[in-house]
Amino acid sequence: MTATPRPLGVSVLAALATIGTVLGLLVVAAVANASAGAFPIALALTLFQGLTAYGLWTMRPWAWPLALIVWGLGALHCMTQQQPA
Repeated sequence: MTATPRPLGVSVLAALATIGTVLGLLVVAAVANASAGAFPIALALTLFQGLTAYGLWTMRPWAWPLALIVWGLGALHCMTQQQPA
């Protein structure tokens, strides 16, 4: 049984998710004290994004549904954050 080659689009998504995870961890660490309410949500989304990146890179069957859920929740989280006027 041969391994299925990873499509270029999946490789790009996995690479972007990895970059987003690293940057997300840096941002979460930097603003941990500034926004205590959003900290656990942002940290959980960042860690799940890292899991998503791993799953996409290794072509796991659970990675695509997880990516849709994590990125959808991330977008919802961004839309519900109040910005200072």
